[in-house]
Amino acid sequence: VLFIFLLVIIIQVYFIYNNKKILDTRIIYNQIKSDLENNEFADLLNEISKEKNFYGILAKIDIINLKLNNNELESAYQDYIILLNQNNLDNLYKSTISIQASYNFLRLLSEESNKNKFTEFKTKITELLAFVDPSVDSYIGFNLEILYLLSIFEQDFSNSLTLSNESQNLYQQIQE
Repeated sequence: VLFIFLLVIIIQVYFIYNNKKILDTRIIYNQIKSDLENNEFADLLNEISKEKNFYGILAKIDIINLKLNNNELESAYQDYIILLNQNNLDNLYKSTISIQASYNFLRLLSEESNKNKFTEFKTKITELLAFVDPSVDSYIGFNLEILYLLSIFEQDFSNSLTLSNESQNLYQQIQE
């Protein structure tokens, strides 16, 4: 009986410790987000990103967004791939992150300075879309939209005035 009592106490202490750790991480993360002028912003995000919880993932995404804003495209892309390959992420989260990453790279592709990198961006976006779970119906439309926008960009960059068959097919699938 004493052994079982001690075991229950140890388990309770363990759960309390984990909850406190998550709460502390959340508090630090929210403080960082509220004070973006903080010089230690990147260092604190790096510290939080090491945590194995939801706020660690959010911090990793914020770090990636900082890299995208600083035009560190390859590093940001590699960080996305590392994040998406984590085994502890549910497919729904992987799908959400890959859709968000694809939109980020589409936004960057629309900038004048990146128009000559279309094939590189298309490859990256296609690889990111491979992480979208096709069984999640709500992401099928996003996936098709991104592919459609890629085909439109391709036409714009080739100065074609007519819709390609690929674009027409994707448009039809989106409508259906």
